[in-house]
Amino acid sequence: MSMDINATIIVQAIHFSFAYIALKKLFFTPAVVIVLRERKKEKALQDQMRVCRMDMQHAEKRLVDLWAASRQELFLQLPLVQTTDLFVFKQIKPMLAAPKLDLAHERQLEASVAQALVSAVNHVR
Repeated sequence: MSMDINATIIVQAIHFSFAYIALKKLFFTPAVVIVLRERKKEKALQDQMRVCRMDMQHAEKRLVDLWAASRQELFLQLPLVQTTDLFVFKQIKPMLAAPKLDLAHERQLEASVAQALVSAVNHVR
């Protein structure tokens, strides 16, 4: 059983070699370069996101620490209120409130204020 190699097989091998080289040079190599470039960009973006997340966590921690320090400073600056002070304040608080006026007394006060304003304006003329 001998195998006959004719010209068709040789031509097909040459065509295959040309097609392989053409595809490798024109398609595979540029495609690999593009894929590698995109992977590099993706890795750079992931690194940048990681750095931003770390910066954000540090900023949040600084904010929490600043808030805690502010509260601590506020508590240090607040005066101490003694129970006797509270008792005294509770006793004088009703005296600090404005007295309740009945409607007739309010109308009388409005009329006297209005009369004083009219006399002051007439005096200016």
